[in-house]
Amino acid sequence: MGKSSTSVKPGQVLNPNGRPKKAWTMASLIRDAAEEEDENGVPRKVAIAKKLAELAAKGEMVAVKEFNQRMDGMPIQKNILAGDEENPISIDVAGVLKKVYGKPRPDSVGGVSKDS
Repeated sequence: MGKSSTSVKPGQVLNPNGRPKKAWTMASLIRDAAEEEDENGVPRKVAIAKKLAELAAKGEMVAVKEFNQRMDGMPIQKNILAGDEENPISIDVAGVLKKVYGKPRPDSVGGVSKDS
């Protein structure tokens, strides 16, 4: 199928301004609310952080968990993909490349198993 006169040409930008900006997002509303100050001139985010620390110190487990995640980051979650001894997981790289490119690539040979 040939290119028509309406085809996008290399380097052509269809929308030079990008996606139009939203007037607001929930994150921006929360950020703005957190910056507001109470009657003592303390930003709400400071008051929230202090309350979280107080609840964690009292042993409130949800607060302890939230406090630790904010201080140390979320724990790493490992995803282990494995078969069993009789049925190991294998990937036919040549077969995948044949599906993608229509023919096997000469530099790909065989498959990959969990033992590789």
